Amino acid sequence: MLKAFINRNSYDVVLLQEVSFSFYGYQEIINLNPQKRGMAILCKDGLPLKNVELLPDGRGIALKMADVLFVNIYAPSGSQHKRDRDDFFAKNITPLCRCFDGKVIFGGDFNCVIEKNQASGREICRPLLQIVQELRLRDSWLIRGQGEGVTYRSFNTASRIDRIYRVSQKNVFIATVGRE
Repeated sequence: MLKAFINRNSYDVVLLQEVSFSFYGYQEIINLNPQKRGMAILCKDGLPLKNVELLPDGRGIALKMADVLFVNIYAPSGSQHKRDRDDFFAKNITPLCRCFDGKVIFGGDFNCVIEKNQASGREICRPLLQIVQELRLRDSWLIRGQGEGVTYRSFNTASRIDRIYRVSQKNVFIATVGRE
């Protein structure tokens, strides 16, 4: 279904977590963690890519296309890994953002929240909040007027742990679903 969805919509760039597969017509930048769970950035064949960065733990990929930096992350999950998650955002994001010069698409599975209304019973991740504030990132879903929405549900909670951020400049375009 995922392949059909990507093919039908003909996206230029796709950020994926916990998957790794071949896809005709796309360049694949894949990063595997020690458990062989993959994450990838797919870019249409022929698009010029540069400055590819892979985190050694398999939890991050960054690349530059034209003048936009694309960052895809898969943060540690679970309340028992709060310290690991905080360390991930405090230390591991910097290498991925070396090429940041004003335009960025920052997406992935953040496994945390930065505002109380994004989940019940979850603490705010201060290191991620600091990154969002310092880079002046805005949530693409909210920019499109979609409201908060939920991306993860369990038996006793719902939250918004998957997001796509961008710099709040009008000349940077991102479509979270479909094309504008």
